[in-house]
Amino acid sequence: MPTSRTARGEPGRPSVHEPRHEPRLRPSEERLVSVSRTTRRIAIAALVLAVVGVGLAAWRFLQPADASCQTAAWDVNPAPEDLPAGWSVSSSQYDVSRKQMTLLGPVPQDELASQAVVYATISCFPEGAADSVTRSGDAATAAGQTVTGRDDLGDQAFTAEDASGSTFVQFRRGTIVVYLAASGDASVAEAEAVASAFDVAMGGDGIETAIGTPDTGAPSPSEALPSAEPTEVPEESVSPAAAELEAALPSKVGEIELTIESAIGTDVLGTDQGSRAITAALREAGKTPDDLRVAQAYDPSDPSDPPVLSILAVQVEGMPIDALTALVKDSWLAASGAGVTEAPVTLAGKTFTRIDYGDALTASYLLAEGDIVLVIETADAALAEQTAAALP
Repeated sequence: MPTSRTARGEPGRPSVHEPRHEPRLRPSEERLVSVSRTTRRIAIAALVLAVVGVGLAAWRFLQPADASCQTAAWDVNPAPEDLPAGWSVSSSQYDVSRKQMTLLGPVPQDELASQAVVYATISCFPEGAADSVTRSGDAATAAGQTVTGRDDLGDQAFTAEDASGSTFVQFRRGTIVVYLAASGDASVAEAEAVASAFDVAMGGDGIETAIGTPDTGAPSPSEALPSAEPTEVPEESVSPAAAELEAALPSKVGEIELTIESAIGTDVLGTDQGSRAITAALREAGKTPDDLRVAQAYDPSDPSDPPVLSILAVQVEGMPIDALTALVKDSWLAASGAGVTEAPVTLAGKTFTRIDYGDALTASYLLAEGDIVLVIETADAALAEQTAAALP
């Protein structure tokens, strides 16, 4: 998966079990193609949750936490028997007047499939709970999601669905508000069954039948049974997310065979500090994550971390090259961090900026050409020279 540099230039290593979206691509973690469907949807869910959380965060700074209200949020725990078959609580985190939980679906029988995930946030509002849900619904509508009001869940509720088909549920019972964001691998029925389990845990009756999902008794995607007789399915042809960027990367450097993949910003930007910095820089320039394109060339057989060689191409539609270079250096590579140095260096007749993080693990060689910024990452100066010569 992608990772970002901290101010000290140390790479992070997210869990492969719970999808995350960091700003810098690392071939030693999960690949873009294998997680693109899930990461896109989780990223969108995280962005919606961030919008909703702005008002809540400001409220917390203005008012002290109410102990009884906080305890009420912390005590919400769905019973295992009320969750969909095969689902369980993976982790819980307790914050001021709020609890965050991660729920995982059954482990898929197909090793290439991703495990379904639902992220839950349970918050307590001494006042303004109803207004919070109303504003969240309005924000989801403004974000282009399809919002459906619910009268079968809690005291106030809505379900939202975005263009990718991801499902979000938010409901209130008294002063407690529950927000659920489901990955694309979770069915609508599963997301609503999880919401129902939370409602029951809060003293409600739960949902008898999910809206728009007839109870046919058929298994959900994460519970699907194998076919009695395997059927050959033609392999789907997937168009590159950024064909121009992929064309700017070499498929081979010396004896190293490279795999090239690409994605748009919503696939790789999450809610971590580095992603927020990139998103803020895009917004300051009047751009959105949808305007961002990235491509990476890496050696899939290289088990080292950091890898021996990785090449990144970045482009933002309509952004001047100087602004894009600054964004990549300051936000993506954290080149302005303490202990980080940079200097011009000539590789294969072209002038690169060499960024040294002082950790002896790797260095970044940055080249701005046209409207694309290329970054070669390697600890081997000779390999950097060879890579620069191999650029198309």
